[in-house]
Amino acid sequence: MQRYFFVTTQDPFTNSSANDYFIHITKLSQQGNGVSVFLVQNGITPAIKNAHLPCFDELLASAITIYADIFSLQQRGIKATELKQNIQSTDLHAIIHARLNGDDVIWF
Repeated sequence: MQRYFFVTTQDPFTNSSANDYFIHITKLSQQGNGVSVFLVQNGITPAIKNAHLPCFDELLASAITIYADIFSLQQRGIKATELKQNIQSTDLHAIIHARLNGDDVIWF
């Protein structure tokens, strides 16, 4: 089993390639790989409760751990209580820990 830690800065509502990544990430998880996603900068937009993005919602329904960057949330005036369920707010240290734990860290 491989472990992947994806970091996304792209808003999937304005960048359609992000949607393709979310579909690929879901498939990796379904194949039994350990997968986490860290949302930062404009990448946090699908994490907001009223955002509707089916490929992102599939991530939430799977065994994928999803993090939202606290600083990015603060910059956009978004409170952690405004996030969808199963999304953890944290800071950038999560990326460092993933790398130290041997995860393949991939930015998109």
